[in-house]
Amino acid sequence: MHTHLKRLGALTASTALLGVASAGISAPAASAQTNVALNAVATATVAGLPAVSCSLGSGPENAVDGAASNIYTDKWCVLVGNPTLNVALPAATSGWTVSRIVIKHAGVAGESAVYNTRAYTLTGVAGTTRTTIATVTANTASQTVHDLNLANQRAVELRIDTPTQGLNTATRIYEVEVWAVPSAAPACTGSQRIVNPGFETGVAPWVQTGTVVKPDTNGIAAPGAWYAGLKYNGDSITQTTTTEPGCVNYKLTYRLRVFESFLTSSAPDKLYVTLISNGGPPYTSTGATNLLDTGLLFVTKTIWLPNLAPGTFNIRFWTTQDATYPTHFIIDDVSLRPY
Repeated sequence: MHTHLKRLGALTASTALLGVASAGISAPAASAQTNVALNAVATATVAGLPAVSCSLGSGPENAVDGAASNIYTDKWCVLVGNPTLNVALPAATSGWTVSRIVIKHAGVAGESAVYNTRAYTLTGVAGTTRTTIATVTANTASQTVHDLNLANQRAVELRIDTPTQGLNTATRIYEVEVWAVPSAAPACTGSQRIVNPGFETGVAPWVQTGTVVKPDTNGIAAPGAWYAGLKYNGDSITQTTTTEPGCVNYKLTYRLRVFESFLTSSAPDKLYVTLISNGGPPYTSTGATNLLDTGLLFVTKTIWLPNLAPGTFNIRFWTTQDATYPTHFIIDDVSLRPY
């Protein structure tokens, strides 16, 4: 959705996304709002490399220090290029709901309006999701304000597309204010995190080692037409999924049938379940062995996963087998849900 920048006096209209951008407006007066960019960690890059400041003392930290009046000590300045300022917002359980972003350009401190930023792009970062907040192409104002309602933000980025009104190539930003409140934790609905849990649509999105996911031609699967059969050493199936926002504790269940057990095997054949999450320790089950011969019956296995680290993780079923007497581990109806 495109919303035009309001014209105030002789200011030039620009285009913004996800809210209204306007010039010369004060920050929100509501006491609940906090400038979460104040003294936050700020870094600057040009084409992916650290940006070189105009001089000592004009680094990106000046854009979040709360000062915007001294032309020598209060500005973030980069001589050339299209720098990007990244402001890492302070830690919050579910990030921040941003309601207003204020950018103070050169004229705020008394520099010539010729040095005000002409064009820039604002981006919100929520985990791995990046949202374009605003694209401004014809600004002339000394201060611009973007009103919006964007939840779960962890960082804000300001990319300078055209640094001034004329030929001068130096970026001059005196302050970036991000007014926000902590985002409410999303409700946990307990949704299924496994796609194709019964293998009824074939392999995808599971990834298999060996020929594991098969159509049931012998009546050995749980209700349905497909199953995963791990029979040889190194057989495995793996799926990458994510936790549900707002959920903490999880329960993994699957139906298991074990047969072709030979107790004369030199070493027990074993089926393992491994879960590796980003930011959390790996979990591996102790292993179901060929001594659990269920014959024609399926048993339901349950693994409790309290305090699972949020984010992306891999769930993997795999087997170690004695070469002489392999055991057939049949898996079906995999479920991973919050509890």
